[in-house]
Amino acid sequence: MSTMLKTLVAAAAALALSAGAASAAVTITDANVPGNPEENIQLTQDTPGTTILGVTNQTNTSVSFVGDEMLNAPAQGQARIVAVDGGFSYLEIFLTNPNLGFTALELNINALADGMANFYAYSLSNVLLASTSLAIGANGENRINIFTDGELLGRVAFDTTVDVVADVRQIRIGGVSAIPEPGTWALMIAGFGLMGAAVRQARRQRLLAA
Repeated sequence: MSTMLKTLVAAAAALALSAGAASAAVTITDANVPGNPEENIQLTQDTPGTTILGVTNQTNTSVSFVGDEMLNAPAQGQARIVAVDGGFSYLEIFLTNPNLGFTALELNINALADGMANFYAYSLSNVLLASTSLAIGANGENRINIFTDGELLGRVAFDTTVDVVADVRQIRIGGVSAIPEPGTWALMIAGFGLMGAAVRQARRQRLLAA
């Protein structure tokens, strides 16, 4: 086998292993989790709409927050997302650039009353990876952590049966990373083809030697 062929085969194998390792479990929990995602999100204030924008404080990455009613990030007090009418029941969070994903998200839901919230985590290709229902209490402290052990998330969402959410605050995100370039996937596919060709060639050589 030529040196170039060996190099391509090795690269394809390494990429295949890394792609396999990225298929990871997703955890959605209200339990205490050591540490925090590394980036805080600074919200664009006093711009009411169904979409609120923010930016991470380290990588300057734009983050979108989308609801099904008018939302706002008030300029006064702690940074938070509220409903214009006082309460909301749905929020979707994702990186504005569709070529970026993340591996961890933390937020604190301030509820108006006790209730249940359903949480959903989606892949970059919009496949539902995990979902769960968690109790939220009217105590101002409902800290939720959603994280993977490597796979990039495309978006996270939650909903409640009634408008019990007063605001969402203390939002942090981690593991911001770009989707692998098309050229990387092309190299992996080409490498698989070369691996198959190498196996077939070795088999023919064994048959001729016999």
